Amino acid sequence: MNNEREDNLVQEKIEEIRLKIKNKKIAIFCGAGISIESPSNLPSGWNLRNYLLEKLIDDNKDQKKITELFESSKYPFEAFIQTIEGNLSIIEMFPLLFEKGKPNKNHFFLATLMKESHVNNIMTTNFDEKIEAALEDLDVNCSVYFSEKDYEEINSKMSQSNIFKIHGTIKDISSIRSTIESISSRNPILARNKILELFFKNLSTDILIIGYSASDEFDINPLLHTIKSDNSIYFIKHTKDGSKKVGVYDLTYPFENFKGHTICCDTRKMIDFLWDSFVQEKFNIDASDDQAWKDVIDKWIQTQKLGWKLFTTAHLLFEIQEYKESMKYFSKSLIYFKEKTDDFGIMITNYNIGRVFQYLENYEKGLQNYNKSLELARQLKNDLWTSNNLHQIGTIHYLNNKLDSAERNYYESLRIREKLDDERGIAASLQQIGRIWQKKGEYYVAIAFYENCLIINENLGIISEISKTYHQMGLMHQNLGNYNESERLYNLAYVLVEKLGDQMNMCRVLNQLGNIYYLKNEIGLSKEKYQQSLELAYKIGYKEGIVMAENNLKRFKI
Repeated sequence: MNNEREDNLVQEKIEEIRLKIKNKKIAIFCGAGISIESPSNLPSGWNLRNYLLEKLIDDNKDQKKITELFESSKYPFEAFIQTIEGNLSIIEMFPLLFEKGKPNKNHFFLATLMKESHVNNIMTTNFDEKIEAALEDLDVNCSVYFSEKDYEEINSKMSQSNIFKIHGTIKDISSIRSTIESISSRNPILARNKILELFFKNLSTDILIIGYSASDEFDINPLLHTIKSDNSIYFIKHTKDGSKKVGVYDLTYPFENFKGHTICCDTRKMIDFLWDSFVQEKFNIDASDDQAWKDVIDKWIQTQKLGWKLFTTAHLLFEIQEYKESMKYFSKSLIYFKEKTDDFGIMITNYNIGRVFQYLENYEKGLQNYNKSLELARQLKNDLWTSNNLHQIGTIHYLNNKLDSAERNYYESLRIREKLDDERGIAASLQQIGRIWQKKGEYYVAIAFYENCLIINENLGIISEISKTYHQMGLMHQNLGNYNESERLYNLAYVLVEKLGDQMNMCRVLNQLGNIYYLKNEIGLSKEKYQQSLELAYKIGYKEGIVMAENNLKRFKI
């Protein structure tokens, strides 16, 4: 009986959507889910990730184990692609991968709504061109915006048919935004925020969201979370027919500030119902289970050397903090590079083995591997990796409280980075030298280094690094008793980590804000920030954050 009630509520909402479409009062936001069905047969982000892991790892037992590790790790898809791109250059293969398949029923439905002027604006996270292909088949003219330059030039008063490709298009590989770095740099994120705000807030229409997982924690979700709008959201979550989850629910993050509902239903059946209301033409949509995108990856992986496949697997495992598994694969890649007398591969693998030992707090072995890597870097006259190794050797000395040795290494690394005009590296060196002065208790000197670091990162637009520097400067002013300035800096840091969706650092900054309010004797605000930090830490499984927040909340227990 309860299921029948929920089914009726779902049907009422779908009828509501139908009327909104009929009266031209809706815009549509769609994600990868619309391109999964036949004959498009394109992968979701997670399907793409799992197939890449399968092809990277030759051992069947390890394939299953490592895939499970990634499924439980909450490691962002954008971080996964960035790591592979840094080692194996995967994005250049995306145009060939995402051109596979043909438009499916979802694409022709959207194209028909545009042709009949029921819908004027569609936004998508998809790189593929399936909506555009369907529009071309129907001879519909449409403006397509896909670059930050396009977004900056958009007039807010639009009446024509528009498609906004918020993460770029395979038509222009430079527009594709699929790595953390490409979606979280300041200038691109500001341009995308402008068009997202226009779409979700300033259009005088409600918004139907289909085929979208709402997992874009580094650009879309943080902005939507801050928008307050009178527009209603119809967020369709694909749910198998007959499931107990079928029903109509309140909106949650990142849509909690909008009116509307989450509607859990079978998306295919919903589209079928709406199709019958709006689509008059007969379409010949061939059914096909041909997953040609897999063939593209198969051919691409065959061009990759075994050593770099092993290295990339190790790097990915390192990123999800599976250090022992990571060491196993770095060791395998090192054997391969030694057999091939690949000095560059040996150098970079020793560097990364040093990082693993460093994170395992085996500083002696970490230092040994950094020194091996440094020796090779100097032999190869590779200034970049010479500076990287010097920097990490400085960090080992810093962790061992050998501050003079750390400072010497950081400055030697800094001089090379200045010679290379490596601005990002220069900023990292300044940050670490600042930490040395911080450890010495020379807080004003530390602040001076952090300020210089901040200037560089602001020019580069690296939001993650800017937030770290604000955090460190806030800590310095806290230590100096400048609580109001510390509060200001922590709040600046929080705005940025929230914008990035960096929930671990959100926990940390909330904890620091709790400390500041405690020191200012604003007990209510202090408790509130610690509690927010604790709840978020539990949500993401951040053990260190849970312990930190719980210990701080003990201050208030009698």
